[in-house]
Amino acid sequence: MAVEFDERWVSLILLVIVQCFLGDLLWNTDGVLLRPIIACLKRHPTMLANALNNMADGCKKMGMPCTAEVWVMFNVGCGIHHVCGSTLALLGYLLGNVWLFRVGISFEIGEDVLHYGEMAYALVRPPGPKPFKLWPKATWAMLALHHSLGLTAGTFAYLNLADWPEVQWLVFLLLGGVVPGILGAPLQLFGDLTERSTVGKLNAVVAVGGFAFLLYARFVVYFPLALSLHARVAEEYGAQVGHFVAVPLVLFGIFNCVSLVVNLPAMINCIRLQISTKERLRAFRRFGATSALHLPTPLHFDAGPDKHDSDGGTKPPPAPADTADSSPVRQPPVDNGEIGAAAV
Repeated sequence: MAVEFDERWVSLILLVIVQCFLGDLLWNTDGVLLRPIIACLKRHPTMLANALNNMADGCKKMGMPCTAEVWVMFNVGCGIHHVCGSTLALLGYLLGNVWLFRVGISFEIGEDVLHYGEMAYALVRPPGPKPFKLWPKATWAMLALHHSLGLTAGTFAYLNLADWPEVQWLVFLLLGGVVPGILGAPLQLFGDLTERSTVGKLNAVVAVGGFAFLLYARFVVYFPLALSLHARVAEEYGAQVGHFVAVPLVLFGIFNCVSLVVNLPAMINCIRLQISTKERLRAFRRFGATSALHLPTPLHFDAGPDKHDSDGGTKPPPAPADTADSSPVRQPPVDNGEIGAAAV
């Protein structure tokens, strides 16, 4: 496939430059956006103590310092990034607007460029800028896996697949998958979530809902849709382009699996701590008796129930066979009292 430098490339380069500046605002704890929020949090010692206590185990596992800067970075800066990007991608999908989608996905592409550049700078001039001088190399590796999809496949999607509804839907789910969990972050300021409490139970409900949505987005939808997209890209753009797109799709799948392994124990412990066994059983029974979960299929976005023929029309489903002559006519049962007794 020949690469043509046109307005798509110009818009991508301009948006990436803008997003790099915005990304620095969202991740730099010494910047003009996050510094006042950090100062405000430090002026409320009770909230600060709750926030630090609630993220202490997570920071210890990831080898990060447990500070107000880290809490604000992940829950405010990262939250703004995902909310803005996913909202624009969803609007692009719902309205069929290619440029809304492109601006949405540029949030991820620009952040990918920024973080890869900062990692490279930190390797050449250690300790490097924030946040990478705060993070261990294992976190760098996870972030490199995470950003591989947006930088490569995301750039290809921006340039060539921006009008594909399934791509728009997938980008929304990948960017928005963490949003429900992040929206529950303020609860960490109002109580010790390591002990059973009303705030802790509310946080557990939000966390379980967010985790379920994340699993749906990054497993139920992602894997079958990634296979479908790879097949379509290979068919329309050639096998080499299909292989190029497949590499980041696989890497991000690995990131999803590793994230699940890392975060699932904490989710299980949260449920066990805040919700008793009796309450869990009651909730499952109530859910099973009153609810049915209907999620949209991730594979079919433009195919209706009717199949299309070669002329572009539709073929109605085949009429049911007339079995009136082939099947015997059933006589209604004679109620001799036994049926009525059995019904009672």
